[in-house]
Amino acid sequence: MKVNSHLEDFIHKLYQLIDIQKPLQLNIKTIPNAMDIKVFYWERTSEAILYNNMTAIFIDSHLSNQLQWQDFCHELCHPLLHTGDQFNMPPLFREYQEV
Repeated sequence: MKVNSHLEDFIHKLYQLIDIQKPLQLNIKTIPNAMDIKVFYWERTSEAILYNNMTAIFIDSHLSNQLQWQDFCHELCHPLLHTGDQFNMPPLFREYQEV
């Protein structure tokens, strides 16, 4: 019998919540639209911000589509799973969240 990890359970519930039913729905347009997250492309390192209850993800426009998707998924974890302002936390805790 297969047992899901906590992360797999979290993702499964998230997909149900935002009505992701097909692999083609897993993209940088569908997911943020369903979650009211703004996505911007810029010429710097990808990052996510939360400001006044609005989440924005900035994606490095120089990356390939595959790497942009990977960065998007990584940055999406910040508002979903992380705690606190990374600029005001101990470096080791920030590193722990990044990994």
